[in-house]
Amino acid sequence: MGFDISGSVKGQIALLFPGQGSQSVGMMDTFRALPIVSQAIEECSDALNENLFELIDNGPEASLNLTKNTQPIMLACSVAIWRLFSERCRDLKPSYFAGHSLGEYSALTAAKTFSLTEAAELVRYRAEVMQSITSPGDCGMVAVIGFGLEHIKKLCTSVNESLQSSTCRRGEKEYPQIVEVANINSEKQVVLSGSKLALELAVTEIKNVGTNTRIVELPVSAPFHSSILKPVEDLLSKKFESLLIKEPEIPTISNYHAEVYGSVEEIRKNTTETGIQYRSVEGFYRENDKFRCRSFYRMRSWKSLKWACSANG
Repeated sequence: MGFDISGSVKGQIALLFPGQGSQSVGMMDTFRALPIVSQAIEECSDALNENLFELIDNGPEASLNLTKNTQPIMLACSVAIWRLFSERCRDLKPSYFAGHSLGEYSALTAAKTFSLTEAAELVRYRAEVMQSITSPGDCGMVAVIGFGLEHIKKLCTSVNESLQSSTCRRGEKEYPQIVEVANINSEKQVVLSGSKLALELAVTEIKNVGTNTRIVELPVSAPFHSSILKPVEDLLSKKFESLLIKEPEIPTISNYHAEVYGSVEEIRKNTTETGIQYRSVEGFYRENDKFRCRSFYRMRSWKSLKWACSANG
Protein backbone atom coordinates (compact mmCIF):
# COMPACT_ATOMS: atom_id res chain seq x y z
CA MET A 1 0.00 0.00 0.00
CA GLY A 2 1.30 3.44 -0.85
CA PHE A 3 0.21 6.98 -1.33
CA ASP A 4 1.30 9.99 -3.30
CA ILE A 5 2.77 12.92 -1.38
CA SER A 6 -0.24 15.02 -2.35
CA GLY A 7 -2.68 12.40 -1.11
CA SER A 8 -3.81 11.02 2.20
CA VAL A 9 -4.23 7.73 4.01
CA LYS A 10 -7.16 6.75 6.18
CA GLY A 11 -6.89 4.48 9.18
CA GLN A 12 -4.49 4.13 12.07
CA ILE A 13 -0.89 4.36 10.88
CA ALA A 14 2.61 4.54 12.31
CA LEU A 15 5.55 6.49 10.89
CA LEU A 16 9.02 4.98 11.25
CA PHE A 17 12.26 6.97 11.22
CA PRO A 18 15.51 5.40 9.96
CA GLY A 19 18.78 4.94 11.82
CA GLN A 20 22.39 4.91 10.73
CA GLY A 21 23.10 2.83 7.66
CA SER A 22 20.35 4.49 5.58
CA GLN A 23 22.56 7.40 4.54
CA SER A 24 24.03 7.92 1.08
CA VAL A 25 25.70 10.78 -0.75
CA GLY A 26 23.08 12.80 -2.63
CA MET A 27 20.17 11.27 -0.74
CA MET A 28 18.30 14.59 -0.58
CA ASP A 29 18.78 15.61 -4.24
CA THR A 30 15.07 15.31 -5.04
CA PHE A 31 14.08 17.60 -2.16
CA ARG A 32 17.05 19.99 -2.18
CA ALA A 33 15.17 22.97 -3.61
CA LEU A 34 12.08 22.71 -1.39
CA PRO A 35 12.14 25.51 1.24
CA ILE A 36 10.61 23.39 4.00
CA VAL A 37 13.35 20.79 3.53
CA SER A 38 16.28 23.17 3.24
CA GLN A 39 15.08 25.10 6.27
CA ALA A 40 15.21 22.01 8.53
CA ILE A 41 18.73 21.13 7.40
CA GLU A 42 19.86 24.74 7.74
CA GLU A 43 18.53 24.79 11.33
CA CYS A 44 20.75 21.84 12.17
CA SER A 45 23.67 23.36 10.29
CA ASP A 46 23.37 26.59 12.26
CA ALA A 47 23.13 24.71 15.56
CA LEU A 48 26.36 22.83 14.79
CA ASN A 49 28.06 25.76 13.04
CA GLU A 50 28.79 23.77 9.89
CA ASN A 51 27.28 23.16 6.46
CA LEU A 52 25.58 19.78 6.55
CA PHE A 53 24.43 20.15 2.96
CA GLU A 54 28.05 19.93 1.82
CA LEU A 55 28.39 16.38 3.17
CA ILE A 56 24.87 15.37 2.16
CA ASP A 57 25.36 16.57 -1.42
CA ASN A 58 29.01 15.76 -2.05
CA GLY A 59 30.33 13.44 0.65
CA PRO A 60 32.82 11.87 0.52
CA GLU A 61 31.11 8.67 1.62
CA ALA A 62 33.78 7.88 4.23
CA SER A 63 33.14 11.21 5.96
CA LEU A 64 29.36 10.84 5.71
CA ASN A 65 29.63 7.43 7.38
CA LEU A 66 31.56 8.73 10.40
CA THR A 67 29.26 8.54 13.39
CA LYS A 68 29.75 12.17 14.41
CA ASN A 69 28.49 13.23 10.95
CA THR A 70 25.93 10.54 10.23
CA GLN A 71 23.83 11.04 13.34
CA PRO A 72 23.05 14.77 12.97
CA ILE A 73 22.64 14.40 9.21
CA MET A 74 20.15 11.54 9.53
CA LEU A 75 18.25 13.54 12.15
CA ALA A 76 18.13 16.64 9.93
CA CYS A 77 17.03 14.72 6.83
CA SER A 78 14.41 12.68 8.68
CA VAL A 79 12.81 15.72 10.31
CA ALA A 80 12.92 17.53 6.96
CA ILE A 81 11.05 14.65 5.31
CA TRP A 82 8.51 14.62 8.16
CA ARG A 83 7.87 18.35 7.78
CA LEU A 84 7.35 17.93 4.05
CA PHE A 85 5.11 14.95 4.64
CA SER A 86 2.94 16.79 7.18
CA GLU A 87 2.70 19.87 4.95
CA ARG A 88 1.55 17.94 1.90
CA CYS A 89 -0.71 15.51 3.78
CA ARG A 90 -2.51 17.84 6.17
CA ASP A 91 -5.40 15.45 6.77
CA LEU A 92 -3.08 12.73 8.00
CA LYS A 93 -2.32 12.46 11.70
CA PRO A 94 -0.13 9.48 12.62
CA SER A 95 -1.21 7.38 15.56
CA TYR A 96 2.37 6.51 16.51
CA PHE A 97 5.97 7.42 15.82
CA ALA A 98 8.86 4.97 16.13
CA GLY A 99 12.46 4.88 15.00
CA HIS A 100 15.28 2.44 14.43
CA SER A 101 18.10 3.25 16.88
CA LEU A 102 19.10 6.87 16.14
CA GLY A 103 15.71 7.21 14.42
CA GLU A 104 14.11 7.28 17.86
CA TYR A 105 15.66 10.74 18.37
CA SER A 106 14.19 11.82 15.02
CA ALA A 107 10.80 10.45 16.07
CA LEU A 108 10.92 12.29 19.40
CA THR A 109 11.96 15.49 17.65
CA ALA A 110 9.11 15.17 15.16
CA ALA A 111 6.81 14.66 18.17
CA LYS A 112 8.20 17.95 19.61
CA THR A 113 9.81 16.34 22.63
CA PHE A 114 13.02 18.16 21.65
CA SER A 115 13.46 21.23 19.49
CA LEU A 116 15.35 20.50 16.29
CA THR A 117 18.36 22.59 17.34
CA GLU A 118 18.52 20.87 20.74
CA ALA A 119 18.23 17.49 19.06
CA ALA A 120 21.02 18.30 16.58
CA GLU A 121 23.37 19.25 19.42
CA LEU A 122 22.30 16.21 21.42
CA VAL A 123 22.90 13.62 18.69
CA ARG A 124 26.23 15.23 17.76
CA TYR A 125 27.30 14.89 21.40
CA ARG A 126 25.94 11.32 21.48
CA ALA A 127 27.88 10.47 18.34
CA GLU A 128 31.11 11.98 19.62
CA VAL A 129 31.05 10.12 22.93
CA MET A 130 30.17 6.88 21.15
CA GLN A 131 33.03 7.34 18.69
CA SER A 132 35.43 8.24 21.50
CA ILE A 133 35.19 4.71 22.93
CA THR A 134 36.66 3.02 19.85
CA SER A 135 38.65 3.92 16.74
CA PRO A 136 37.10 3.90 13.24
CA GLY A 137 37.70 0.54 11.60
CA ASP A 138 38.21 -1.40 14.85
CA CYS A 139 34.54 -2.26 15.39
CA GLY A 140 31.41 -2.56 13.30
CA MET A 141 28.03 -4.16 12.70
CA VAL A 142 26.66 -6.75 10.27
CA ALA A 143 23.13 -7.78 9.38
CA VAL A 144 22.53 -11.53 9.28
CA ILE A 145 19.60 -12.48 7.06
CA GLY A 146 18.08 -15.95 7.08
CA PHE A 147 19.73 -17.40 10.21
CA GLY A 148 17.82 -18.24 13.40
CA LEU A 149 18.11 -15.91 16.40
CA GLU A 150 18.74 -18.65 18.96
CA HIS A 151 21.50 -20.13 16.80
CA ILE A 152 23.07 -16.69 16.48
CA LYS A 153 23.00 -16.18 20.25
CA LYS A 154 24.72 -19.51 20.85
CA LEU A 155 27.29 -18.75 18.19
CA CYS A 156 28.08 -15.36 19.77
CA THR A 157 28.54 -17.04 23.15
CA SER A 158 30.92 -19.54 21.58
CA VAL A 159 32.99 -16.83 19.86
CA ASN A 160 33.19 -14.74 23.03
CA GLU A 161 34.29 -17.75 25.06
CA SER A 162 37.00 -18.51 22.51
CA LEU A 163 38.31 -14.96 22.84
CA GLN A 164 37.95 -15.18 26.63
CA SER A 165 38.93 -11.84 28.18
CA SER A 166 41.05 -10.50 25.32
CA THR A 167 40.88 -6.79 24.58
CA CYS A 168 41.57 -4.47 21.68
CA ARG A 169 43.88 -1.60 22.48
CA ARG A 170 44.62 1.42 20.32
CA GLY A 171 46.51 4.19 22.09
CA GLU A 172 44.56 5.06 25.23
CA LYS A 173 41.44 3.24 24.01
CA GLU A 174 40.81 -0.29 25.22
CA TYR A 175 37.68 -2.40 24.90
CA PRO A 176 36.73 -6.09 24.89
CA GLN A 177 36.89 -8.37 21.87
CA ILE A 178 33.24 -9.41 21.78
CA VAL A 179 30.30 -9.85 19.43
CA GLU A 180 26.67 -9.46 20.54
CA VAL A 181 23.15 -9.41 19.15
CA ALA A 182 22.44 -5.71 18.69
CA ASN A 183 19.12 -5.39 16.82
CA ILE A 184 16.30 -7.82 16.14
CA ASN A 185 14.81 -6.25 13.03
CA SER A 186 12.60 -9.24 12.27
CA GLU A 187 12.54 -12.98 12.81
CA LYS A 188 14.70 -13.35 9.73
CA GLN A 189 17.05 -10.39 10.20
CA VAL A 190 19.36 -9.95 13.18
CA VAL A 191 22.15 -7.40 13.49
CA LEU A 192 25.42 -8.20 15.25
CA SER A 193 27.73 -5.61 16.78
CA GLY A 194 31.24 -5.82 18.21
CA SER A 195 34.95 -5.73 17.53
CA LYS A 196 36.15 -6.52 14.02
CA LEU A 197 37.93 -9.69 15.10
CA ALA A 198 34.92 -11.06 16.95
CA LEU A 199 32.61 -10.14 14.07
CA GLU A 200 34.87 -11.85 11.55
CA LEU A 201 34.92 -15.04 13.62
CA ALA A 202 31.14 -14.98 14.00
CA VAL A 203 30.56 -14.35 10.29
CA THR A 204 32.90 -17.21 9.36
CA GLU A 205 30.99 -19.59 11.64
CA ILE A 206 27.63 -18.44 10.28
CA LYS A 207 28.77 -18.96 6.68
CA ASN A 208 30.02 -22.45 7.56
CA VAL A 209 26.64 -23.44 9.01
CA GLY A 210 24.03 -21.33 7.21
CA THR A 211 23.60 -22.38 3.58
CA ASN A 212 20.98 -19.77 2.69
CA THR A 213 22.26 -16.96 4.88
CA ARG A 214 23.19 -13.50 3.65
CA ILE A 215 25.62 -11.21 5.50
CA VAL A 216 25.53 -7.44 4.97
CA GLU A 217 28.17 -5.18 6.52
CA LEU A 218 26.58 -1.95 7.72
CA PRO A 219 28.15 1.44 6.90
CA VAL A 220 28.73 2.49 10.52
CA SER A 221 31.87 3.36 12.44
CA ALA A 222 31.04 2.18 15.97
CA PRO A 223 29.63 -0.96 17.67
CA PHE A 224 26.16 0.38 18.43
CA HIS A 225 23.89 -1.44 20.91
CA SER A 226 26.79 -3.46 22.29
CA SER A 227 28.23 -3.47 25.80
CA ILE A 228 31.43 -1.98 24.38
CA LEU A 229 29.60 1.36 24.53
CA LYS A 230 28.49 0.93 28.15
CA PRO A 231 30.57 3.99 29.30
CA VAL A 232 28.34 6.20 27.13
CA GLU A 233 25.34 5.81 29.46
CA ASP A 234 26.62 8.03 32.26
CA LEU A 235 27.80 10.72 29.85
CA LEU A 236 24.43 10.84 28.09
CA SER A 237 22.55 10.87 31.38
CA LYS A 238 24.40 14.01 32.46
CA LYS A 239 23.67 15.63 29.10
CA PHE A 240 19.96 14.87 29.41
CA GLU A 241 19.82 16.58 32.80
CA SER A 242 20.34 19.95 31.11
CA LEU A 243 17.65 19.47 28.46
CA LEU A 244 14.08 20.76 28.48
CA ILE A 245 12.12 17.67 27.49
CA LYS A 246 8.41 17.73 26.71
CA GLU A 247 5.89 14.94 26.46
CA PRO A 248 5.55 13.78 22.82
CA GLU A 249 2.59 15.31 20.98
CA ILE A 250 2.25 12.04 19.08
CA PRO A 251 2.66 8.75 21.01
CA THR A 252 6.21 7.53 20.45
CA ILE A 253 7.45 3.95 20.81
CA SER A 254 10.59 3.32 22.83
CA ASN A 255 13.32 1.12 21.34
CA TYR A 256 14.10 -0.05 24.86
CA HIS A 257 10.89 -1.99 25.49
CA ALA A 258 8.74 -1.48 22.35
CA GLU A 259 6.09 0.34 24.37
CA VAL A 260 4.75 3.90 24.21
CA TYR A 261 6.74 6.33 26.32
CA GLY A 262 4.72 7.09 29.45
CA SER A 263 6.60 10.05 30.90
CA VAL A 264 9.40 12.55 30.40
CA GLU A 265 11.46 10.76 33.04
CA GLU A 266 11.12 7.52 31.08
CA ILE A 267 12.43 9.29 28.00
CA ARG A 268 15.42 10.61 29.96
CA LYS A 269 16.24 7.13 31.23
CA ASN A 270 15.56 4.92 28.24
CA THR A 271 17.05 7.03 25.45
CA THR A 272 20.39 7.06 27.28
CA GLU A 273 20.36 3.26 27.43
CA THR A 274 19.24 2.32 23.92
CA GLY A 275 22.75 2.91 22.57
CA ILE A 276 23.69 -0.19 24.56
CA GLN A 277 20.45 -2.13 25.06
CA TYR A 278 17.98 -2.34 22.21
CA ARG A 279 14.84 -4.34 21.66
CA SER A 280 14.01 -2.85 18.25
CA VAL A 281 10.72 -1.82 16.71
CA GLU A 282 10.41 -5.44 15.60
CA GLY A 283 8.55 -5.83 18.88
CA PHE A 284 6.23 -3.06 17.67
CA TYR A 285 5.41 -5.06 14.54
CA ARG A 286 5.04 -8.35 16.41
CA GLU A 287 2.70 -6.92 19.03
CA ASN A 288 0.65 -4.84 16.60
CA ASP A 289 -2.59 -6.32 17.96
CA LYS A 290 -1.95 -3.99 20.90
CA PHE A 291 -1.32 -0.89 18.77
CA ARG A 292 -3.79 -1.79 15.99
CA CYS A 293 -1.94 0.00 13.20
CA ARG A 294 -3.21 -0.53 9.69
CA SER A 295 -0.01 0.55 7.96
CA PHE A 296 3.61 1.38 8.68
CA TYR A 297 5.38 4.08 6.64
CA ARG A 298 9.07 4.86 6.68
CA MET A 299 10.38 8.42 6.59
CA ARG A 300 13.28 7.39 4.36
CA SER A 301 12.22 7.82 0.72
CA TRP A 302 15.15 10.10 -0.06
CA LYS A 303 15.03 9.94 -3.87
CA SER A 304 11.33 9.83 -4.72
CA LEU A 305 8.25 11.92 -4.10
CA LYS A 306 6.23 8.81 -3.36
CA TRP A 307 6.13 6.72 -0.19
CA ALA A 308 5.21 3.19 -1.15
CA CYS A 309 5.97 1.00 1.87
CA SER A 310 4.05 -2.13 2.65
CA ALA A 311 3.20 -3.01 6.23
CA ASN A 312 6.24 -4.42 8.01
CA GLY A 313 8.31 -3.67 4.90
